Amino acid sequence: MDFSTIADSAMTVITEAASGAGPGIISVIGIIVGVGLVVSLLKKAK
Repeated sequence: MDFSTIADSAMTVITEAASGAGPGIISVIGIIVGVGLVVSLLKKAK
């Protein structure tokens, strides 16, 4: 699985959570987890 694939799926999760795919707290957790994944991947990519 390459970086762009992981980033795309993370963005999809963030977008779904942000659009209210679940209850409020689930969306917040999803956004935090998604952002955390992207940040950790960016650090590894450097």
